[in-house]
Amino acid sequence: MNLKEFYSKNRIPICLIFLSIFVFGIISLFYLDYDLIPDIEYPELTVITSYPNATPEEVKNLVSIPIEQIVLSLKGVKNVNTLSREGISVVRIQYQWGENLSISHIELREKMDLLKSFFPKEVKRPVIINYQPSQDAVAGISVSSDTLDERSLYLLCRKDVKAVLEKTEGISHVHIAGGRKPEVKLMVDPEKLVKYNISIAEIRNIIKLSNKNFPVGFFDDDKYEYLVRVNSEVTDYRELEDIIVREEDKKLVYVKDVATVEYGTEEKDTGILIDGKNALMFSIYKQPASNIMKVSGRIDEQISLLNERYKGNISFYKVFDESIYIKDSLRNLIIAMILGIFFTIFSVYIFLYNFKISFIIILTIPLSIIGTFIIMKMTGLSINLLTLGGFSLAIGMIVDNAVIVVTSVHELLYSRTNEGRFYARLKKIIPAVFSATFTTIVVFFPILFLSGILKLIFLQLSLMIVVSLIFSLVIAVTLIPVLLQGVRIEKRDNTFFQLVWRIIETFYQKVLFAVFKKKIFFVIALFIIFVFGLISYRSIDKQFIESLPQDYFYVNIFIKQQVTFEYTARFTDYVSDMIKKDGRVSKIIGTIGVDKNDVKANLDGIYGTNTAILKIYTEEKGESFYALISSIRKDLGIFRGVDFFITIPDNPVQRMISRSDFDAVIKVFDPSPEYLAGKVKEITSFVKTIEAKDITGSYYMSNTERSLLLKRNEMAIYKVEAPFLGEFIATAISGLRVGTWKKDEHEIPILLHFKKDSFSDINDLLEFSIKNREGKDIKLNEVLYVTENSSPNIILRENQKNYAKVEFNLKKEKKRNFSPFAIRGEKRKIKSFISSSGIDFKYTDQFTLLRENYLELLLALFLAVLLEYVILASGFKSFTKPVLVLLMIPLSIPGIFLILSLLNSSLNISTFMSLIVLIGLMVNNAIMLFLEYRDGKVKNEKDIASASVRRLKPILITTISTILALLPTLFTMNKIQVTLAATLISGLLYSTLITLLYLPLFYSFFYIKRSRDEKNPV
Repeated sequence: MNLKEFYSKNRIPICLIFLSIFVFGIISLFYLDYDLIPDIEYPELTVITSYPNATPEEVKNLVSIPIEQIVLSLKGVKNVNTLSREGISVVRIQYQWGENLSISHIELREKMDLLKSFFPKEVKRPVIINYQPSQDAVAGISVSSDTLDERSLYLLCRKDVKAVLEKTEGISHVHIAGGRKPEVKLMVDPEKLVKYNISIAEIRNIIKLSNKNFPVGFFDDDKYEYLVRVNSEVTDYRELEDIIVREEDKKLVYVKDVATVEYGTEEKDTGILIDGKNALMFSIYKQPASNIMKVSGRIDEQISLLNERYKGNISFYKVFDESIYIKDSLRNLIIAMILGIFFTIFSVYIFLYNFKISFIIILTIPLSIIGTFIIMKMTGLSINLLTLGGFSLAIGMIVDNAVIVVTSVHELLYSRTNEGRFYARLKKIIPAVFSATFTTIVVFFPILFLSGILKLIFLQLSLMIVVSLIFSLVIAVTLIPVLLQGVRIEKRDNTFFQLVWRIIETFYQKVLFAVFKKKIFFVIALFIIFVFGLISYRSIDKQFIESLPQDYFYVNIFIKQQVTFEYTARFTDYVSDMIKKDGRVSKIIGTIGVDKNDVKANLDGIYGTNTAILKIYTEEKGESFYALISSIRKDLGIFRGVDFFITIPDNPVQRMISRSDFDAVIKVFDPSPEYLAGKVKEITSFVKTIEAKDITGSYYMSNTERSLLLKRNEMAIYKVEAPFLGEFIATAISGLRVGTWKKDEHEIPILLHFKKDSFSDINDLLEFSIKNREGKDIKLNEVLYVTENSSPNIILRENQKNYAKVEFNLKKEKKRNFSPFAIRGEKRKIKSFISSSGIDFKYTDQFTLLRENYLELLLALFLAVLLEYVILASGFKSFTKPVLVLLMIPLSIPGIFLILSLLNSSLNISTFMSLIVLIGLMVNNAIMLFLEYRDGKVKNEKDIASASVRRLKPILITTISTILALLPTLFTMNKIQVTLAATLISGLLYSTLITLLYLPLFYSFFYIKRSRDEKNPV
């Protein structure tokens, strides 16, 4: 069957097939999830183990070290980092990329269960979590009431509202932050304990026994069997006062004789401020793989229902919503894609100056993209910045195949008598279309050889390009010829576009003649650009991945002394009010202290009652955003004894890889804590002398610790037992939990406390007396003494080595005024200083992370070029001819580096992705020219110029359409997309210029000269 019969007989099936693809693609679009970045699982598990009241040193020796020793032997483990702080051990286990974390989780749990028997009995069962940045809260809901007190509001939210929100589809769990938790307090008078000869243990035991149910068994009567229960639970907290503690000289001693009962609130160690006001807030976490857009919509619906349900009593409103930024980013990118399609239509039209033909070509874009939605649905991909980035890169490339087909038969559509030539030309051009598409697609195959995060990032982006190009290929060789069959166009001469085009062709021909005439000059010029490009490579700032613009940043507050929560709350409130006066700040959410009930709240161990975090929202963008940060930093400089660290949320992928919000991290290794503390201070002092900000480290703060040490000989003499001492002191300082009171199905904790103002200093506490085993009063200072020392609040280890770290930011707020040269200079100074000190250290920044993957990226580029060579050599049936075509790649890349340097852009994995795409585009343009020379059988430089002019229009159409399609992406404010587009646009302009000028030059130099030599051997 020839082509004419194929297209004539299958015209209707071809049209119906693409109609079906269009319908299924639109349906698939509605089932796709939306997200900022794809759901990338970092290969890490974290083991959190609680060892109450233990010092960091005890936690390290008795918990952290045994865990790290046993997990290092597990399969696939790459690194083990441990953090030991008071009462908590955090062990982070990093696995090799590709490990199955579900299986690793099971193996780790088995090891922890075996290890549990070797821990001290106070150590609780280890908790294993798989924390990912994508698991952060997606929304926050503030709750307020003018009619309910804080205790009632908290109980209502915990029991009713929390349950309603957690039942919402797509929500995994809800965490309550802030508010006032109710608590029943038994305020014990220590003097009355002595008077009535009663110990804390007696009160604890009697409260527990007198406030519980006692099931006593079953009772049978003649008909039924009953469960009998003795219920002694208190129904009113005031009943606790009437519990009998003991009988003394035939006189009953009640709880109220030695203590007062209060219904109050817990001593706060964490709180929430919203625009300077205390608040209760729900943090909403979504289920993995759920659509954040749909979850956000359901949250809005629930807020409306809750406001209606509790109308007049409680108000709910959303204080933050992470989906807003995703919506804005995706909307901007979609607008950019639509504008890109429009510009592509315009570029095609001005070259072909016919609306019908242009419309047929442009049909390729929506059909290819919509068809790709079907593949996305089948493979479970979401619409995110990476997949949309792939579409942005592909839009201009999608029309290339259609352009090649249409331009090859364009002049044959003026008359119906050219039908035979029409199909003959199609038969000739279709293999070339397949070849051109394959040379573009093949550059993406080496991505399969990447590993880890690179493969996960590149695979989605490249898959969109490859699939859309395959769809465009199928459309170009099936639907486009079918649609062209019935199209006849009128020939128009001397139109404006034709005149412009003749001017361009004439100018290009004259330039070529000038190049042929002054070959040496142009070769030297290219060599100079090549050298400057290689030199400029060193000046380019190198990052792992570009950061994403946000509408908020953080101010971390560290008060340098151990202060109370109330003091930190007052200070944070003052700072929040001061910042809110700046009109550029739209909202402030503050978190004071740390929630001890949230195991993920303080994994780094640096937060406590003397710390707070302000999340500051603003509408400012770009330079104005950084100007606001500089202004706030200057305003906060008036405070002494407080450090403020400003961090800008980085790309989630970057934060996941570096595990830090800072530009640079220095780790110093040594067994001695004193040595580590000293070296960290030296490094910190040096870093302060360079362009660095927000300097912090593991020895930044130390705990002032007062230890109550036992006089063991005296304890034996006075017959005092350690557990009774511990209970007494715990009651005096933090309170001792002795049970719960059920209030309307709410369980309210009951705690023993000393009454207020019982003592003002730890030494006053030692003046109290405690009962020994014989019931005699023994003063605490007889068996205890106080020591005071300063110790680090955390102890860090990596792969069984102790280390300390210093973290800081290198970049100024106004980044355009801080050149890559300056950044590299500061890095060299730091490394030189540390190296000269003989310190065992590790320096990590974004370039370090990029360099770790450099070999894989270079391998991908090398394999892409190699595959291009294999395809060209097979097509040309020559080992040498493809070399001239591929020569355009090394000649173009240094020039691209020079352009990046002049634009003050960075080199990152987005740049490498653009270079891989460019390889395919450069080779395509070079092939067009080379095939024209070969098929035209050029004999001299004039023939080369004529052949080059003939291929100029297809090359410019494909190049300009690709550039115009990418142009709107430069204005999306998304640095990842901007970097992709900017690199591709500048690289395509430069490489096209090199191809159009230097491929003809080199062809004339090698092939024309050789032909003359063959004719004249002498």
